[in-house]
Amino acid sequence: MLRSVTCSPSLGSTSLFFRFFRQFPRSFSSTTAVSRNIRRLSTPEAAGRRLFLSRGFKLRSATSRSLSGQFSRLSIRAVATQPAPSYLGQDDAEKLGFEKVSEEFISECKSKAVLFKHKKTGCEVMSVSNDDENKVFGIVFRTPPKDSTGIPHILEHSVLCGSRKYPLKEPFVELLKGSLHTFLNAFTYPDRTCYPVASTNTKDFYNLVDVYLDAVFFPKCVDDVHTFQQEGWHYELNDPSEDISYKGVVFNEMKGVYSQPDNILGRITQQALCPDNTYGVDSGGDPKDIPKLKFEEFKEFHRQYYHPSNARIWFYGDDEPVHRLRVLSEYLDMFDASPARDSSKVEPQKLFSGPRRIVEKYPAGEDGDLTKKHMVCLNWLLSDKPLDLQTQLALEFLEHLMLGTPASPLRKILLESGLGEALVNSGMEDELLQPQFSIGLKGVSDDNVQKVEELIMTTLRKLADEGFDTDAVEASMNTIEFSLRESNTGSFPRGLSLMLQSIAKWIYDMDPFEPLKYEEPLKSLKARIAEKGSKAVFSPLIEEFILKNPHCVTIEMQPDSEIVGDINGVKVLRHDLFTNDILYTEVVFDLGSLKHELLPLLPLFCQSLLEMGTQDLTFVQLNQLIGRKTGGISVYPLTSSVWGRDDPCSKIIVRGKSMVGRAEDLFHLMKCVLQEVRFTDQQRFKQFVSQSRAGMENHLRGSGQGIAATRMEAMLNAAGWMSEQMGGLRLELDNPFLKC
Repeated sequence: MLRSVTCSPSLGSTSLFFRFFRQFPRSFSSTTAVSRNIRRLSTPEAAGRRLFLSRGFKLRSATSRSLSGQFSRLSIRAVATQPAPSYLGQDDAEKLGFEKVSEEFISECKSKAVLFKHKKTGCEVMSVSNDDENKVFGIVFRTPPKDSTGIPHILEHSVLCGSRKYPLKEPFVELLKGSLHTFLNAFTYPDRTCYPVASTNTKDFYNLVDVYLDAVFFPKCVDDVHTFQQEGWHYELNDPSEDISYKGVVFNEMKGVYSQPDNILGRITQQALCPDNTYGVDSGGDPKDIPKLKFEEFKEFHRQYYHPSNARIWFYGDDEPVHRLRVLSEYLDMFDASPARDSSKVEPQKLFSGPRRIVEKYPAGEDGDLTKKHMVCLNWLLSDKPLDLQTQLALEFLEHLMLGTPASPLRKILLESGLGEALVNSGMEDELLQPQFSIGLKGVSDDNVQKVEELIMTTLRKLADEGFDTDAVEASMNTIEFSLRESNTGSFPRGLSLMLQSIAKWIYDMDPFEPLKYEEPLKSLKARIAEKGSKAVFSPLIEEFILKNPHCVTIEMQPDSEIVGDINGVKVLRHDLFTNDILYTEVVFDLGSLKHELLPLLPLFCQSLLEMGTQDLTFVQLNQLIGRKTGGISVYPLTSSVWGRDDPCSKIIVRGKSMVGRAEDLFHLMKCVLQEVRFTDQQRFKQFVSQSRAGMENHLRGSGQGIAATRMEAMLNAAGWMSEQMGGLRLELDNPFLKC
């Protein structure tokens, strides 16, 4: 999961067979633009290519530096600087512990591809040889999570924080600074984790390979709880007077992901379509669930899934095929077979018997009319089993016809309807076990939500009945075929693009060669269209997979600027966050009507509420009861300037916390403190007045700069003047900023 990468969502739309041109798959996204669903919104200039920033599953970089500069050193059409790789015979493979499973020449990329299997562990290796000097290596583990604690994501971060042979704190950072790499990263998908590298320098390339192999198989993190806490989550307390908070690299990343509306929609879509298998949870981690993860579970996940038996390994480029296996054998031979390959299988989601509807809220700013910020999206899971090659290719062409360009009918009708501002969560998702199709609009008025749903279904029905314009079909076919043959992956390593295509089938124990070959399926589809017409090819697909498909989930996202409620006429703000069953409460009283001459007494008044006792409890009994029933109660004044206003914000805050089951006790004690306090114990009052004076004198001697800063602020604004009256050096009866 990539912590930082610069990506543009403007690239266009294509498909399974067009993944040469995807810079990133939709199953993960960048952290700097983490969109669970910036779906394929094509432009004419970018037709046939696409970039996916999707569903909260992120690429990862160990620095905040953009990787775009690294990509610029890559040369896609580079000519080999060394002789073509020699033939790798069966005898050579046998000696190194591998058996050849199959072999093909892939004419589409002019490469010889050989699938090997490590005899001892069952690890599969795809060795692709050609004259491309930009060599690519990748190791992929199937890592289906059982909950949303984010184990795959945290582990992907952690294994790159030092290993057996490379015990640095951040070897990944050192590689970014010193390697000649053209690509260096790691991806976390909903069901798998990928570790790819690329380099045009052979020596540097194999150094990267060794670092990555040692990192995934022998990471320090499984024996170092501090790495788990750093990359995953930990408690943090900077000041004893503050509340304990949760921190961690992944925890903080996912807080950002979960605050973005498109991400929220994408996550809800995936989990709503597949509630019964691994896609029903978040492999990236839900902030409310991440702190539930224990170190022992983290270690066990690595032991179970980061094993050669559960790995698929990819090599590509002009390096020696024999050397590839030689390097791998040094690692793989250290392991025995494991049942991980069977235990990591992803079970398909069974299709629903009827459509479903979900209404959720998302956080929205207060700017603009919130009634016009709804999002609505229709989503279909297309099949409960993998589709055959012809059907999948036809569906990808259908998607391009409907959404691929500004002139595409479904896209054009929705955008020109005036019912919304832009498409959201729209297009085919075909990189997980079961393909899905979604179409939606954002910026929709609350009274237009139903109209959007009706317009989508009406348009799809019309397309099924009338088919597509002949010129549009011809243009789409030409655009896609041209893109396929041009094979321009831009700044993205071509070998990595091919790897991501192959792994989308290979990871589910299907043919890894099939996604790399488009010539025959394309030829067959063109022949079917020429013989039967485009309507006979595409209309049945709309009928079967969309219009008559019961596995449809409609999702409406409603904006919520405050999370605000009302109890007996009192405004209540509630924040639903993971707090480990702790309730945090603040009761706020306005001080706007307080006479200014009473400000110096306000801190003593707040202290008195907790240190004078109540009608039924002495000071000692009150504090003991607070300690037994709650996590603490505090009372303090707050003043602050308000942007654009002369009047300051001035409040008394009564803050308390308790276990959820002790909420009633907490509010009862807060009521006692506020309404039943006794101000009759003069001796007790004198004690803490003397203590307060001593504390202020000590503060003056040890923190004179703070006193001076308070005095300076008192001359700048009303809030500063009020603060000095309550605890500063100089008292003034007349407020120079406010009139009594």
